[in-house]
Amino acid sequence: MYGESKEALKQDTIRGFPGAFGDTPGLGVVCETSLGSRSVNFRVKHMRWGKPKKVLMEEVEYVTELGSGYGDYNKERGEISLRVPCPSSETPTATLYMKVGATLAGAGSGEAVSKLKNLAGYAARTLAQDVYKCKGADELPEGPVSIRRGEGSR
Repeated sequence: MYGESKEALKQDTIRGFPGAFGDTPGLGVVCETSLGSRSVNFRVKHMRWGKPKKVLMEEVEYVTELGSGYGDYNKERGEISLRVPCPSSETPTATLYMKVGATLAGAGSGEAVSKLKNLAGYAARTLAQDVYKCKGADELPEGPVSIRRGEGSR
């Protein structure tokens, strides 16, 4: 994290990684690194359900996008979620769901949000292309996740 601290660095990882996960809520990889009250967390699920893009975009205050991937940004918590299509022959509607958060990004730091957007873009590409080998993942663009105002902000 930033600067020197006398507090212990804590790391917690739940469940094995990588791997295919079912569509049961709560299954997936959870990883958190914290230093005092500051933390960075990461969650990944491979699921078969979720809100369609149009519905989500109408409901949320901030929309996130990376190629065919979409989700939302929670400004207060400093969290980016992204749903990347990850079809397989067994499950043509499967989605790779990823959420990346950092407390410093929730504090409104432009630099922290920029780093979070870059991390989310890199993680989405790596997971979709190299780990889960999602069909069409090679079309995900380089660079950060974009964030824009959604219709839920009106």
